[in-house]
Amino acid sequence: MPLLASRRSSLESLGLKRDAVDTLLTRVRKEVDEGLLPAVQIAIARHGKVGVLEHFGACNQDSLFCLFSATKGATVAAAWLLFQEGKLREDERVVDIIPAFGANGKDRVTVAQLFAHTAGFPHAPFRAEDWLDPERRAYRFAQWRLSWEPGSRFEYHPTAS
Repeated sequence: MPLLASRRSSLESLGLKRDAVDTLLTRVRKEVDEGLLPAVQIAIARHGKVGVLEHFGACNQDSLFCLFSATKGATVAAAWLLFQEGKLREDERVVDIIPAFGANGKDRVTVAQLFAHTAGFPHAPFRAEDWLDPERRAYRFAQWRLSWEPGSRFEYHPTAS
């Protein structure tokens, strides 16, 4: 039985290849059923409309997953769109976007340095519960201190970037 029988019309209207989507979802279901993955959520959208929204295993559509560095690819893709639209520049100082960020000498850090992991503060503490509160987020940004001059060396910034 096809996994997406109820969604075939929406897939086609979005220009998504139903056979490719079915192949992907069949593989995901197999990985979960065989115990290789405990849970999976998949969303596929095109032209601002969701064509696929599925979940498998020990999760539901509202489950949250800790993705760690997997988010960096999505962040960079979003930044490239902003670069193309002229809404963000690589040479732009982060403090000009987020004023609280400029404390402790970080006023020199650029957007490019964040993406290149050369911003100078690789050990920046950040609690997950602080992300959704703008005041707590700004407080964290202000606390971070430089370990070296921005742009002078590379070290992976796991939470800072």
